Amino acid sequence: MKIIGFIFLMVTFQTFSQTFRLKEAVKEKLMKTDLLIEIEERIPTETKFEFQTSELNSLKLLMLSDFFNKSKNRIHPLKESESLTQLASFCLQFWGNSIHSNSKKWNKMQKHIRRAMRQVDCNFGIVESISFRLELLDNNRNLYYYDPKGEKGELNLFKGSKPKTKKGEVIKEKKPLDFFTEKQIVAKIQKIINRKKLNVGLRKGIYFCVGIAIELDSKTLYKNAIPSARVVVLCGVKRMQMIEIKRGKKK
Repeated sequence: MKIIGFIFLMVTFQTFSQTFRLKEAVKEKLMKTDLLIEIEERIPTETKFEFQTSELNSLKLLMLSDFFNKSKNRIHPLKESESLTQLASFCLQFWGNSIHSNSKKWNKMQKHIRRAMRQVDCNFGIVESISFRLELLDNNRNLYYYDPKGEKGELNLFKGSKPKTKKGEVIKEKKPLDFFTEKQIVAKIQKIINRKKLNVGLRKGIYFCVGIAIELDSKTLYKNAIPSARVVVLCGVKRMQMIEIKRGKKK
């Protein structure tokens, strides 16, 4: 019983410690004076997004451009917030810890962010925060296999079932899984954003600024798993604008 009690206290202390760190980070990152960056429009192409050699920042820029185009109903154009981007990056690292690795724990983390927001004096408030995993190879839930004897430094993921060959039998040519094109991966992100109902706020022009952080999950590389990235998106509106929206709902 003493051992169980000790373990419970350790887990409780760890949870409290991480929650405290999160709240303090929110207060630190959300400064009253924020740097707002204009979003450059980018058109996704048919170029393969080879994430091993391409920077994930280019994917973030495509996402920002897509958000910008969806929010053209705003009087003032949507901008990228340096404060929200920094906070999104912190949340990404925090989410990566085992204690915040699943959706249930992420929802708890969102509550802590909102509570900390009430104690921060800044020009905007967070009205939406989402996270999701993004698969980076085009497999569409079909069969695939990993060849541990493949070329070093390559993903070595191939279509179909792993071939079982007899001695002396010629091995058929292996077909590697395809990379998404920029157009395909943006379309995939659009479906996720739509499912999480972020599109509604973007199209209505509610959001004032946005912060996005993307990180390649190294635990999904060079093994029998589809490589994926973790994404955190934080959207904010001006505080006075939030009051106007609430008043508008009452009418």
